Amino acid sequence: MSIMVDDITGFGKRLSKRMMEMKLSQADVCRLTGLSSSMLSGYCTGQRTPSVHVAAILAKAINTTIDFLVTGNPEKATLSPDDILLIDDGSSPYTYKPKPTAQEKRQKEQAMLDLFRKLNSIGQAKALLYVSDLHSIAKYVGDR
Repeated sequence: MSIMVDDITGFGKRLSKRMMEMKLSQADVCRLTGLSSSMLSGYCTGQRTPSVHVAAILAKAINTTIDFLVTGNPEKATLSPDDILLIDDGSSPYTYKPKPTAQEKRQKEQAMLDLFRKLNSIGQAKALLYVSDLHSIAKYVGDR
C-alpha cells in the first residue's frame, strides 16, 4: 500500500491543524520559536514558505516532524527522542535558541543559586572557580 502525500502547498494547513491539536495559539508558537506573528501567520495561511531551518524550528515547537509538515506523511507525524536530537543537538552554530523571557531567566538563576547553596564551602569555592574559568572563554559569555 502506498501513501499519497501532499506537497509543500499544504504546509500551512498542517501547521495550523497541529497547533490546534497541541492547543497552541499563534502567540504561543511565536514565543516558543522567536518568530514574529506576521511571519508565523504567513506560514499558516500559505502566503509564505519557510526555509528548512525555520520548518525544523516550527516542527520542534509543535512536536512533529519536518517530513510531516512538508509532505503530510502521517507515519512521520510525531517526533521521536532521536528526531529532537537531530533538530537541536547544539552542534550547528545556526541552531536557533529563542530568547528566554525574564521569568525564565529568574527561574534558571534561582535554580542555580539553590544548587550552589546546597554545596559545602569547598564545593562552592570550586564552583566559583569553574564559573570564573568559563567567563574567561569568549564563546561562553553573553546571550547566544
